[in-house]
Amino acid sequence: MATSLVQLYCYDLSGGMAESMSLMLIGRHLEAIWHTGIVVYGKEYYFDGGVGIVHSSPGGSHFGTPKRVETLGTTTKGEGEFLEWVKQRRLDTFGPTHYNLLNRNCNHFTQAAAQFLVERDIPSEIRDMIPTVLDTPLGRMLKPMLEMATRGLEASAKTSQLSTSPRKKVSNTTETPTVSDSSTSLDVATGLNSEKSHLSVEEHEEVMLVRAMLQSNELLSSGTREGFNTTMGALILLRMVITNILRNPTQLKYRTLSTQDKEYKSKIAPLEEFGAADILRLCGFRLLQHPTLNQAVWFLSDADGSEDVLAIMVTHITELIELVESEYQSEFCAVEGDPNIGTFHKEKYPVPPLTSNASDPGDRAMEVIMHDAVKPISSLEDLMNWSPTSPGAITPAAPCRRRVQASVEDGPRLLICHDMKGGYLPTDYEHFAVCNRLMKGASALVPSVVNCSYTVSYWHHVDYFVYFSHNFVTVPPKEWISYAHREGVPALGTFITEGESLTLRKILHDAQSSASTIRKLVDLCDAHNFDGYLMNIETNLDETLAKRLITFVAMLKKSLNKSRPPNSGERFVFWYDAVTVEGIVSYQNGLTSKNKPFFDVCNGLFTNYGWRPYSLPLSTAIAGQRNRDVFVGVDIFGRGVYGGGGYDSHKAADCASGAKLSIAIFAPGWTSECVGNGCREIFHRNDAHMWSKMQDIWTTKYLELDTLPVWTCFLDEVGTQFFVNGAPVLGCVSNQNSLGSGVKCSNDDTDLFFPEWCQISQTHIKPCYKLVRGGAEGDPWCVLPFEVVGKDGCHTNKDGQTVPLDWSTKQVWMGNRSMSFAAPPNATVPLMRWKVRLEVGAADGEKTSDALAFLDIAWLCNAVDAQAHSVRCVCVEGVNGSSTTRVVFDEQLASPERIIVVATVGNWQIVRYVIPDNVTWTHVTCLSILNPSENESLVCTVGGVALTEPTYDNSTSVLLLGDAQILPSTSYTVDKTSDPTTCVVTLDVPNELRKKSNKVILFAKIGFPGGKLLSAYLGTHEISKQILLPLNIPSDAFVYEMFFYGSASGN
Repeated sequence: MATSLVQLYCYDLSGGMAESMSLMLIGRHLEAIWHTGIVVYGKEYYFDGGVGIVHSSPGGSHFGTPKRVETLGTTTKGEGEFLEWVKQRRLDTFGPTHYNLLNRNCNHFTQAAAQFLVERDIPSEIRDMIPTVLDTPLGRMLKPMLEMATRGLEASAKTSQLSTSPRKKVSNTTETPTVSDSSTSLDVATGLNSEKSHLSVEEHEEVMLVRAMLQSNELLSSGTREGFNTTMGALILLRMVITNILRNPTQLKYRTLSTQDKEYKSKIAPLEEFGAADILRLCGFRLLQHPTLNQAVWFLSDADGSEDVLAIMVTHITELIELVESEYQSEFCAVEGDPNIGTFHKEKYPVPPLTSNASDPGDRAMEVIMHDAVKPISSLEDLMNWSPTSPGAITPAAPCRRRVQASVEDGPRLLICHDMKGGYLPTDYEHFAVCNRLMKGASALVPSVVNCSYTVSYWHHVDYFVYFSHNFVTVPPKEWISYAHREGVPALGTFITEGESLTLRKILHDAQSSASTIRKLVDLCDAHNFDGYLMNIETNLDETLAKRLITFVAMLKKSLNKSRPPNSGERFVFWYDAVTVEGIVSYQNGLTSKNKPFFDVCNGLFTNYGWRPYSLPLSTAIAGQRNRDVFVGVDIFGRGVYGGGGYDSHKAADCASGAKLSIAIFAPGWTSECVGNGCREIFHRNDAHMWSKMQDIWTTKYLELDTLPVWTCFLDEVGTQFFVNGAPVLGCVSNQNSLGSGVKCSNDDTDLFFPEWCQISQTHIKPCYKLVRGGAEGDPWCVLPFEVVGKDGCHTNKDGQTVPLDWSTKQVWMGNRSMSFAAPPNATVPLMRWKVRLEVGAADGEKTSDALAFLDIAWLCNAVDAQAHSVRCVCVEGVNGSSTTRVVFDEQLASPERIIVVATVGNWQIVRYVIPDNVTWTHVTCLSILNPSENESLVCTVGGVALTEPTYDNSTSVLLLGDAQILPSTSYTVDKTSDPTTCVVTLDVPNELRKKSNKVILFAKIGFPGGKLLSAYLGTHEISKQILLPLNIPSDAFVYEMFFYGSASGN
């Protein structure tokens, strides 16, 4: 084990007078007035009053030559460990304002350091020197002189002389304020009167950015001694200026610094743009114009001066001096550096309103739609020109719902990085269309995209979702943000640089460019309501710029969370394993010393894919308690990944989980893109095949919902049909003007034209299924676990017992599918797991019964009628604190007041189960179907489930929509765009509709030559003053009529 020598350098501040005269003056002999420093790791550390802990070369401080040197022993502690201790002591014990002659002087510091390094004391005559002197009458008289001596004063800075014309202005204002003659003529000020005791969060972030800029400024990057000397000179001068003020708070001459002073011009001025001027500003200085000498001066007034703030800034400068000294002093280059380094100029990026080039109303409306729906940002210039209000206002995506864990979470987390065909695909946006199967005359017709869509069936395992593309800034499409948020998953974008480094160098060149870039990235998050960024830097940089990049990433994370909008949750920054702290793109395939500094300032590391199982424990060890913040990359395409990816991706995921790390799945769209065969059913089976092998790695997460009603009809993300109240609405070709369930559909032309839609943001809450590998075509791709009910009433699930879950698309209550399953004998099949808060009292009306809440279920009746001897029971589970209880509704035994048939429509029934108010639940947590039969399975088809307040009468339900309402033709316009198959529907929502419903389900009747009409679904929308919709229809088709159904929120 390596050891280091520890010595105590002892200086006599009296210059020999104490030894010769102490006996005569105080009646006691003193060898010296001791000042001491600890010498270790080739440096001398000491406590300098008014400055804090500083270091120099051994014997190289301003105290001269040590009178004696004591060897204290050797230490096994490393230099990094000691520097961390010094850093902490600067903050809590030996900072610029902590000096006290009796209790905290230079010798107290060396005593503490000796104890830390070698666990021994410094000599007692040094420790006891000050108390010994002060115990005498003369010593008490000499206390002020002793205090000045033991502070270890640095050479005083000369007073800055005001000279001639000012240097270029550092202020951003157009005119430099003036300092009055009276203020500058005073010799004595009243003191540092500001009550400010600390830096604000914003100021602290700026200090850290300034430190990074100074530590890696272009003068240092050149590798020349001149650059090093200029930087060190500026920092030492700044520290000296501030220290003099702290020591002489009433001396006004120390508060003024001329920009024309020789030392200012040679030391501080060259580093003004790299943060030197910002240090003065953060200290409270203001750049003013002297009224008589016609020059700019930095001035610190009594009102702006704070002792605490100045002390904080001294600590930062001292730490910066040490960092620069340690990193650059031994790295001078004999040859001058690259002459091109440092030649960038600051660029200003104005933000004018974006103007539309489109001349047609449809094209202009389409630009507004796409601005709100999100387009990628391809360059730094585009980022700086982006505006949240032009060409149209942005409506934030849905807030992120909360989740409750199924068990205590200590397992791996899951990050999904969605990269599919370059991103920003048609199905990533709202898509409402009438397509042509044969595609004859394709230029005038609409191709189908639904079968190639990628959707997520495993949200209940996902912790973070990243939308990825190779654009400079990838903002997730609004549909994907809301899609993830509805499932309680944060949605992140991507910040990426690849190949050339010019863009990144521009950003990191100075504090202003970095700060403006961060502000824009934050503004994007605020406007669209997404949750942060994956930082994917695959660009080689200078090492100094790489260090700035660390600070840039840290500041981005802090800024994202500094002032979030009310409906926004915590925001995250993840680092992709590419560029290292050395500035080189070198994939570490794990957490190493070369990427840990980035990991330290981020929420997590997304590793590259070339790791092997034997290397993972090293990442676990380095991460320590943050091991679950390391996300091991697994590329489903199998590019260099262990196990080969694809259907064998579970092999890599299992290894990461076994190493107690988390998993990042890259490009899961492989199951659609490569093996989906353009068929949605095949995609579902393939996706379930892949995920079924690794889904048990992660805990299952459930939604926590605070507001009633909560309902679902299991609406899919995409589809080609839509049912309302058990009857189809889409695909009906008719010459009649009638609407509603009575419309008869002919087969004419149905093979030629068909409607389709994509609206992933409006997907309904899903049941608590598991994924399973399907075999042949038509096999189910998901299953429901079930519990066997024993004779003692206990519910148990042995060996993962499940029943197949079929999605019915022919018998549907609302939307485009219902769920069917067969409950085994004596079994309970959980359908929904969630945590739904029950309201205390009715919000919108009086309670209609002695009920706590209503549970409404849409049942397909003929599934039960086929087995009339079977009894259907509903089991509802709720909690109050740590107590969990169940209520079972037995249709054969329950009283009519507890089970009510609200409506019968065709083969469907809406049945209400009244949860009594004597149940003391605060939340409902589970809904199950119980089959009490000992011999027969119970076949069930469920079209919808709703939990509501007990305010509805017994003939209404949120699952039961009213009649379709035709929109007046004056309330909407349809504008063609330059694309012959794309138009924009602008709906000005009537006031009466805005008052009646929270949501609207929109449809349009599309007309064709010859009088044919076809109904198309135009999505579910929150009620707002105006709704803009893209619509894709054949060029010779037109919007004949629009109609809607009112709907409740909560799905």
